[in-house]
Amino acid sequence: MLQPMVYEPISQQVQSIANYLKRVWHYDQASDYWFSYDPQDPAGSDLNTLINGVNYWVQVSGFCTLIYTSPDGDSYNYSFPAISPNWNYLIWGQGITDPPTEDTPISGISAILPSLMVMMMMGAMMKVMQEIK
Repeated sequence: MLQPMVYEPISQQVQSIANYLKRVWHYDQASDYWFSYDPQDPAGSDLNTLINGVNYWVQVSGFCTLIYTSPDGDSYNYSFPAISPNWNYLIWGQGITDPPTEDTPISGISAILPSLMVMMMMGAMMKVMQEIK
């Protein structure tokens, strides 16, 4: 994974959407590993910072706007429209964009989409299980 130069912890970077943020995921193709940040379990999270030019899946519970100024003075302002099922594809430093598809010419993208579907299904199953309790 890329090493940040002067980035604050992810908890500070996403502080302005703390009431809406559910989870942030990043797939690292080199290691074939999904890094994640869960604001409800920061100690169990392994995604420590958001890095310019790197893509992330951001799950929010509703419309919100992330506002952040880095120690270097770079300003970030992203409005999350809460697309269904509240996952947004963000390239840090560039903005929210349409996610890649299997037709997108990115090496290994076909491996990412099935994993994302499994994540979403697991989240839906966990929600149902919580409602049953």
